[in-house]
Amino acid sequence: MPPPAEAEPKTISGDPKAVQDITSFYESWIGKRDPAEAARYVSERSYQCLAAASETDKAMKPADRIQKALTNPLAKVPQGQNLSDMTSGVQPVNELVRPVEQVNSDAFAIMAVPDQMADSFLCQSRHVPEKTPILKPNDAKYGTYYLSANRLNYGEEESPALLLLWTQEKHQWKVVAWAVEVP
Repeated sequence: MPPPAEAEPKTISGDPKAVQDITSFYESWIGKRDPAEAARYVSERSYQCLAAASETDKAMKPADRIQKALTNPLAKVPQGQNLSDMTSGVQPVNELVRPVEQVNSDAFAIMAVPDQMADSFLCQSRHVPEKTPILKPNDAKYGTYYLSANRLNYGEEESPALLLLWTQEKHQWKVVAWAVEVP
């Protein structure tokens, strides 16, 4: 007997400003190849996600290390006509993380994250045993956090998935945490 088909997550309409800022980040970083501009969308709160600095990077400020991290993979990504030529979206695997309808979904996915689950995505929370109660779909509240997910297209291969957690800070949506997931 085949396993039951998993239900497709319900889409949600996202905050237009969040979609605009997330799109601007990808257009700056991948489309225009301007890591300095893209780094403006990264919050200081995300610095906890940085790995320990290498000997050569110890003198660098966290913001400069992030800009370097955004610069490094660009050499492997062939220039394309549009974002979907250079990157591809990654779909959610949790039914509570809802896909957001947006025009660049082929290039990067945007997903609404339940407010109650957002802490589990923060870097400082990853090493703490999870004590989050089971969340029922009807109890989930959305709108404070979004997750963007993509893989860079390296010609014949793809990069690991890059997951970015976004929230609003001072009238701009910014990355507050990230994770790289190897297939």
